[in-house]
Amino acid sequence: MRGFMFAGALAMAACGLGGVAQAQEPTPGGTDGEEYCVYLKLTDTADYVVVAEGLLAGLEQDKAQAAVKAAGDACIKEYGMSQSEAAIAADVGIFGAAADYLIEGLMDEGVSDDVIDGVYAVIDEMSDDDLDLIFDGSWRDDAAMKARLRKAVVAKGIPDEDRLVQDASFLIEVSALGADAALNYLMAGMDDIEEEDS
Repeated sequence: MRGFMFAGALAMAACGLGGVAQAQEPTPGGTDGEEYCVYLKLTDTADYVVVAEGLLAGLEQDKAQAAVKAAGDACIKEYGMSQSEAAIAADVGIFGAAADYLIEGLMDEGVSDDVIDGVYAVIDEMSDDDLDLIFDGSWRDDAAMKARLRKAVVAKGIPDEDRLVQDASFLIEVSALGADAALNYLMAGMDDIEEEDS
């Protein structure tokens, strides 16, 4: 869980935010895909590997933070994002980078695109209680949840090998967290538009 807690701290530090969540004051947006700006900047280079390894394994966190900061700064300039928007976009980028990294690793082991699509479908098939365990990270310490994840990803075609099942489970986690961050970005923009209309 240490690595996943690092994501929020990395995003806040990279975008110049303090260690506590700040009130979000985003500008209207999200309609042009700007929530994916940091992700796209990271994946345009090999920086996504550094960021993914920082998140998943705690490696080279200074380099990972610098990569996210550079991408966040570029997005602030490109889209006129607020610091809060950039922090949310950084979360999207961090989790997206980790997802790409995990997918590449699984594909290197012979896992097909169809199986990867099946792993994504596991998220939609989860109960609300299981999703809560994914979002708060406690699934990693819950033997019953890990067993349910193993059964689900193996049923989708992931080979029943510990490392591959673990990577598929992490893919579920980072994908859910990334999708949630993207939704948060869009919702924050909608809240701002509603405030302007009132």
